[in-house]
Amino acid sequence: MKNHLHMIIGRGLLLFSAIFLLWNCQTTNDPSSNSNVFPVNQEITSEEGELILVGQLNREAWQMETYKAWFDEEYENYVVNEEILSQLNLKGVSFKVFLGTWCSDSQREVPRFLKITDQMGVKAKQLQIIALDNHTDRYKQSPQHEEEGWNIEYVPTIIVLKDGREVGRIVEMPELSLEEDLVRILEQGEKIIL
Repeated sequence: MKNHLHMIIGRGLLLFSAIFLLWNCQTTNDPSSNSNVFPVNQEITSEEGELILVGQLNREAWQMETYKAWFDEEYENYVVNEEILSQLNLKGVSFKVFLGTWCSDSQREVPRFLKITDQMGVKAKQLQIIALDNHTDRYKQSPQHEEEGWNIEYVPTIIVLKDGREVGRIVEMPELSLEEDLVRILEQGEKIIL
């Protein structure tokens, strides 16, 4: 009887372990999801002693005290050119945004770009935002190294993907305007790298 009880308990533990592993394997790294494998909106202290964000970000990052003022100011004051936006076809389009919360170009362009994506109705699953470190040993890297293979030299870098393939990017600042550059990338397949 005792051996039989041990066998039942052992099988129960094995079944529980299998269910637990399957459940954990189904978690995602989608920043819009509540079940992330990696931390989202991870805040660290830079070499200069300033708070910065690193890794995957979601929209809640911009409501954190350290970033809210500059984000809100740029977002609210930017006037989106809706006439130009009406030319965009976003079927199969997604975006990867690499930025540094410590970078003035990122502080200016990323809120503006996010206002544009909001007005275009871009869904969270179409937009991945990754904050890079400015530490000497981890310069322009994220904790999970999402930047690998993307040739990120300057921030912000906004990569435009169509059906999962890069069709263009806006680096540091737009050539004409964010809206016009997006139209050029999506309509003409131009790579805009400044």
